[in-house]
Amino acid sequence: MSRRFGPLWLTLLVTLLAGAPVAFAADPYRITITKTDLGSYPQVGLVASITDANGRPVKGLAASEVFVTEDRKPVTADVRLASEVAPVSVVFVIDTSGSMAAALPSTKAAAGAFIDTLTPADTAAVITFGTSATVAQGLTPDHGALHAAIDGVGAVGNTALYDALDAALAIAQSAPASSRRAVVLLTDGIDNSSSIALDALRQHVAAATLPIFLIGLGESVDVAVLQSIASASQGGRALVAPTSAELAAVYDGLAEQLRSDVAITYAAKAQRGARATVIVELRRAGAVLGRTELALAMPAAPGATATVTPAPTQAVAPIIPAQQNALDPAFGVALLGAATSGSFVLWLWVRARERSAAERKRRLDEHVRTSGPALSGGASRQVSSAVLASARRAVRPIRPLLPTGWVQRTQDWLVRAGEPLGLDAQEFIALRLALAVLLGIAATIAMLFIRRELLVVVIAALLGLALGYVIPALLVSTRLRARKRAMTKALPGALDLLALSTAAGLTLDGAIAQVVQRWDTPLSDEFRRYLAEVRVGSGRREALHALAKRVDLPEMTHLTTTILQADVLGVPIANVLREQAAELRRDRRQKAEEAARLAPVKMLFPMALLIFPALFVVILGPVVPAVLSAFGS
Repeated sequence: MSRRFGPLWLTLLVTLLAGAPVAFAADPYRITITKTDLGSYPQVGLVASITDANGRPVKGLAASEVFVTEDRKPVTADVRLASEVAPVSVVFVIDTSGSMAAALPSTKAAAGAFIDTLTPADTAAVITFGTSATVAQGLTPDHGALHAAIDGVGAVGNTALYDALDAALAIAQSAPASSRRAVVLLTDGIDNSSSIALDALRQHVAAATLPIFLIGLGESVDVAVLQSIASASQGGRALVAPTSAELAAVYDGLAEQLRSDVAITYAAKAQRGARATVIVELRRAGAVLGRTELALAMPAAPGATATVTPAPTQAVAPIIPAQQNALDPAFGVALLGAATSGSFVLWLWVRARERSAAERKRRLDEHVRTSGPALSGGASRQVSSAVLASARRAVRPIRPLLPTGWVQRTQDWLVRAGEPLGLDAQEFIALRLALAVLLGIAATIAMLFIRRELLVVVIAALLGLALGYVIPALLVSTRLRARKRAMTKALPGALDLLALSTAAGLTLDGAIAQVVQRWDTPLSDEFRRYLAEVRVGSGRREALHALAKRVDLPEMTHLTTTILQADVLGVPIANVLREQAAELRRDRRQKAEEAARLAPVKMLFPMALLIFPALFVVILGPVVPAVLSAFGS
């Protein structure tokens, strides 16, 4: 059995042999605390969102099904629909960058339907963001003004997602404290224009203590970033809508969730300034269907601010008393057999995938090697082969000892540098270690002939070791910088050729093939590798992401993201490439102007240190003998 899956089945085996009871039930429920209110201590107010395993709100909850305990002691709680207790204040944040042009009609319709579900006591605001964030409508109960703000937006600019969310937090926090505040954000891309950093934004989100619902549209969004922001909020979630046609269902689900939230009020038993652990459970027929807990620090004095620490929300499977559901031995044996068979099949599948990946990489390397430019000169090929052979022989004994993270970082570094000498990460590490040992020995021997003092010899050996380890890294870094400069210089021209070829009727891959045939630059080599990856079976999305990672330029990352968005939204690729080329040239011209403005400042130092002293010597030199003669006489 694979080591990757062995502990899982071993744990299951121990559980079964120990005779532990197993509970089976449909649909576990998730309880999320979205609002806490300790301003009326000893009355504690909570707002909870209860959803099923698919994230749908649970309807028809009875007050007798919600149980609250404080420090493991049951308390009598008043449970009602939150819509009967407090209004809602929602801030709609809508991405209006250029890539949203095709999805804006569906977005407006979905957001408008959400607004129509609000009651006259509820309020809402609208924020749009492209290159910057704009408050299209502040908090208002006027549905007409909200519809007008949404209908008036257009798609243009980049994506300032973080700035827009930070502005939404400020507006949401300005709503009355008694209202249930929430932020609903929609985006189809990755932030590229904000002034606030992600870490600072997450701190603001955590301090706001309100739920943030982030909707990612399409396949180009960074779901990990959305989940990171949502996890920092109190009760927030990250959702994904693969197409704009599904936005209506997502917005409708969020509106239904806000309408189905429950308000829980109880009298606290904890003293002022004390900490208490509050547990909220959903029970039906004696089974616990959902559970969450949070730590409350009661206000120390009237008017003092209380602190709330929610525990991570978890979907809990129903807990059924063990005496009613003891595990049948025959069923346990059958379950163990099924688990063993499943683990064996899974191990075979993993091994097959690993062999398939290794074979595909071998074929790709062979294809790129045969289709790429040949090395010039037999001596170069002989030196490269000798270095490769020596490195591979040296790496065999230490290969199992190399840390995985170190190897992966080195591999990524070598790929960005163009894989000099064809060495992989482990072979390159072995080469560095071998060169360090050789130079350390050489420095030691040389110092023994020069000066036989122990301290001097040790210092020389350490310097030799350090020099041997650093030299290969310096060479690779130099090659990496040269490749980046060459690719940055070649990228605008390559985009022009790609735009011209696609406008003439070629596909994107066909246009890239034209760049590969006509140019011989590091950028064309990376495009050649992209075509090879596509030809051996990789998808376009994976191949473009791999290309951006190898080139490691912000311009290429932006280009690949834009191409994928254009492919999803149906935007003509020729127009996208032409605009990207114009933008790159504009950036290059701005950098050149900046360098020209800095040139006089940089010239001041060599002039002051080198030119002015020589000028003074030429001008004042003939006067010095006369002055010396006058003082001497």
